[in-house]
Amino acid sequence: MSIIMEKDEAHRIIDRMPPNATWDDLMREIYVREALSAGWPTARQVDQGRKGSPREVRFTGMKVHWTDTAQGHLEAIYAYIAQDSSEYAKRIVDRLTRRSQQIAQFPYSGRRVPEYDADPIREVIEGSFRIIYYIKSDQIDVLAVIHGAMDVLGRSEQEDK
Repeated sequence: MSIIMEKDEAHRIIDRMPPNATWDDLMREIYVREALSAGWPTARQVDQGRKGSPREVRFTGMKVHWTDTAQGHLEAIYAYIAQDSSEYAKRIVDRLTRRSQQIAQFPYSGRRVPEYDADPIREVIEGSFRIIYYIKSDQIDVLAVIHGAMDVLGRSEQEDK
């Protein structure tokens, strides 16, 4: 497909999106189109293929494993937000863990983590959180879930100067 045809198709997709559509909605639409054209299973087939424990999510794509560290981060996020609203905390953690679906189907859809600049270490953004994961040959390990304002390497501002 030529660049002009790709741009035209992108404009058609955007024009069909509802006025209140978010960037995530657009990206999902693109992922779905790519998945269907590549012969990937539908969402219903993916949900039917879901197996494993809550710490291990398997779709028809790769297995996504949440490490103890990432689990601890989710628990801390929940505890902090639940001080004000347990319902909102539950929704946030649910949104964070649902990103396993995207990671499983499209491991390289996340950007490289700038602090490491290593191709298998990627991240996806969900709200104000960064979900950092490592792509292995047989599975994907979610390493951390941190607030976007945090420094991944744990350096202080004084160390950077």
